[in-house]
Amino acid sequence: MQSHWRMTRWSAAAAAAVLAGVTLVAAPQARADGGVGGRGGFAIEGASNVLSADAPLPLGEAGLSMWPGTSPSIAPAQNAGNGYAVAFEGSNGDLWLTGSGPGAQDTGLGMMPGTSPSIAALSPGEYQVAFQANTGVLYTMGADGTTDWNLPMNTHSSPSIVGQGNGYEVAYESTTTELSEASLSVSGASHGGLGLGMQPGTSPSITALWGGGIEIAFQANTGTLWTVGTNSPATNTGQGMNQASSPSITGLPLNNTGYEIAFEANTNVLTTIGTFGGVNTGLAMMPGTSPAIIGTLVFPFPGAINPIIQEGYEIAFQGNTGTLWATSTSIFFGTQSGNTGLAMNGQASPGIAPFVL
Repeated sequence: MQSHWRMTRWSAAAAAAVLAGVTLVAAPQARADGGVGGRGGFAIEGASNVLSADAPLPLGEAGLSMWPGTSPSIAPAQNAGNGYAVAFEGSNGDLWLTGSGPGAQDTGLGMMPGTSPSIAALSPGEYQVAFQANTGVLYTMGADGTTDWNLPMNTHSSPSIVGQGNGYEVAYESTTTELSEASLSVSGASHGGLGLGMQPGTSPSITALWGGGIEIAFQANTGTLWTVGTNSPATNTGQGMNQASSPSITGLPLNNTGYEIAFEANTNVLTTIGTFGGVNTGLAMMPGTSPAIIGTLVFPFPGAINPIIQEGYEIAFQGNTGTLWATSTSIFFGTQSGNTGLAMNGQASPGIAPFVL
C-alpha cells in the first residue's frame, strides 16, 4: 500500500513550502465562496456524514462515509499542482485514505471512535499520517512505516503531525492531559511530555517554521490559547477559547520565525493571532468546532503596481450557518471572506491543504 501512495518529487521550493504549510499562488484566485485568495484544497464531512471537497481538489462529493462528527485531513500528494491525499475515519471506524491518485483505501487500522487523523507531506514528496488507534494509543503510518508508539492519549483528542527534515514530529494530548510530542528522525525516535496542561479533550496543532524548528498551538487547561516551540518558551497569549475547540497554526514564508494561529474565541468568533497581529474577524463559527489555516505566498498579476511577492494566510471553518466558509488575508490584497454553501456535519471541522505549483 505504501508504494501506491508514494508521492512524486517536487522542486526544492515547492517541497520547502509544503513543509512550512504554505500555499503557492500565482495570482489571486476566484473561489466558489465568491472571495479571492489562495488555492488551498478543502475537505469536509458533509451534513450527510459523507466526505466532500471543494475545488481545486478533484473529489467533489466523494461518496465515502465518515464517522459522524469527525474531520478529514488533507495534504499535497501524487501530482504537484492539483493532487491531494486525504485521511479520515471511515464509518467502520478504520483509518481511510483517498485522493486524486489511487482510489479509496481502507487501511484496516482501527481508530478511536470520534477522533480524527492528521496527514502531512514529507520531504521529498511523501506522506505520514498520525492518529489515535482504537486501543487509545498514538499510531503513525505512511512512507516512514507503521508504528505503534504505545503512548496513551486522551480518548477524545486527536494528534497533529508535521514533516521535519527527513522525518516527522507529532503533538498530542496524553491521558494525563499533558501536551506531549513524538518524533522520528535520522537520529531515531523520541517522545516525551512538555509539562504543559491542556484543556481535556482538545487537540494541539503543530507547524514547521520557514527558518527551521517547530511551533505548537494548544488550548491550555486555563481555557486560553498557548504556544510553545523549538526556539520559543511556553507563552500564554491570554486569548480565551471556546472550551470544546482547538486551534490551528501555520508557518509563514518570508519570515524565518513567523506564524499565524486561527482559533474559535470564547465568543464563538473566528480569531487570529501571530505575525499579522491579533484580529477579531467578526465571523461567527459553529460553537465547538475548529478552524484550519495555511500560509500563502501571493504573486501579483503581471504589471501590478506593487510586484513584490506577499505572504498571507487562508482559513477554512464551519460558520454558524452550518456551512463551510473561507477567508484569506494578504498584505497586498487585504481580506476576502465568503460562504461556500457546502453543508457540514454540525460537529465537524474542515481540513485545508497547500496548493503546490
